[in-house]
Amino acid sequence: MASSSPSRGVVSYTLLTGNTSPGSQFMASFRVGDNSSAKGSLHEYMLAETEHGPKSQGQLVWDASHGSAESPFASVAQVILDVRPDRVKWAVGTSGFISIEPDSKTRYKHIRKIEIAAATGTRERDRLIQWDLIEVTFFCDGQGYFETFSSPCLPRVATVKTKSRRAAHAEEDVKERGFQQFVEICPNDDHVTRVHVRGQVTLRANSMNGARTELNADDLRGKVLVFTDLSRREHVELANP
Repeated sequence: MASSSPSRGVVSYTLLTGNTSPGSQFMASFRVGDNSSAKGSLHEYMLAETEHGPKSQGQLVWDASHGSAESPFASVAQVILDVRPDRVKWAVGTSGFISIEPDSKTRYKHIRKIEIAAATGTRERDRLIQWDLIEVTFFCDGQGYFETFSSPCLPRVATVKTKSRRAAHAEEDVKERGFQQFVEICPNDDHVTRVHVRGQVTLRANSMNGARTELNADDLRGKVLVFTDLSRREHVELANP
């Protein structure tokens, strides 16, 4: 932990499996997309103010050697999210920042918590997405305080090579659903007005010997949700970010 001042609120971490919380004000996400930076291609990363706010999308090449949907896919990338009341920026890999500027009517006063997730959009074998590093800096603007924390909880989802009979039976009812794990990080301080997240993620698919399956745009996904004093708990998030 790096710090510029004595600790204020006690930051808490909770690792959970399942659905993330409703009501985030901002969502920064990434996915496989179509692994292309060509104009007009599917987006690989996105930044949005939840509900009807502004949205921005970007393209990137995760793995230049991934030539077909069934070929091996592997990538390690840095992600950076910076959230301030008047501007939010998001970058993935070596691609440039995308940003949004919330309307003055939707500028929050403080940040309540963030949730950082890893998810698969399928239960096909040989899919891996994991956060290797999560560093979060909370700023108390106007007071000169900021503190950086390294999360001890790192979300990870991997689909196994083979399935047990019990798993195979359960999968019949949720064939199209994947898995999700996320960490909830709470500053527990009402004076936090800015958050900076720096992380490293690993994505991998079709790396095992044997039959390979088609890698789709949403098979590997990650996201960072930011909850503020303006967040509405009853809100339903955007589907398939």
